[in-house]
Amino acid sequence: MLNNEFVTRLVAELEVVKLDITARPLTASQLWDKSYEYVIKQAIVDMFTGENNQLYRYTNAIITDIMQEENALHYLYGIWKDADYMLQGAFADTFYEELLYRRGGSDE
Repeated sequence: MLNNEFVTRLVAELEVVKLDITARPLTASQLWDKSYEYVIKQAIVDMFTGENNQLYRYTNAIITDIMQEENALHYLYGIWKDADYMLQGAFADTFYEELLYRRGGSDE
């Protein structure tokens, strides 16, 4: 029950972001920023709803804490932005390893 309420709320908050982007004229810079925000927020929602759903990892206590935030999705997005620098390093490592794998393990 709590999980369904949580997911429903995240999806609704994502829809508000989408409407915010499409409801008014934006400068190119604003559109760039809002587009990034939307894509990351969509990835966060997908983490809890998608094919690789990670919701099972979160206890009711954690979900309850998140839901106490005024805007749960924006709160999670803030955490994403705080951790972004770590994700860049992990992505760089993964990207390099994938390129090596595709070249048969050789970097020459």
